Amino acid sequence: MSSAPVTEVGQVVWSWRESTPAAAVMSDVDGNSLALNDWTYFQMLDRMIQKEPHSSVDPYMNGMLATLGVKKGVAFEAEKEMLTRAAQTG
Repeated sequence: MSSAPVTEVGQVVWSWRESTPAAAVMSDVDGNSLALNDWTYFQMLDRMIQKEPHSSVDPYMNGMLATLGVKKGVAFEAEKEMLTRAAQTG
């Protein structure tokens, strides 16, 4: 059987019965992939900002994170109580 698309009213519709299913892609994400709900969430953001090139995060987000103490090239000093409340608020 052919896996060619079936055309109906100008739209392309693939027949799943005729196509070969794609191989499953497994993730290396930890089983507990829920966002942290305390100040350590911002500690995780800081590690990401320190590893990524400065240009990979838009200037607006860099400014928002800087107000929380997350700045490229600067040691992260957390206000743990305030950041825990922020993480729990969402």
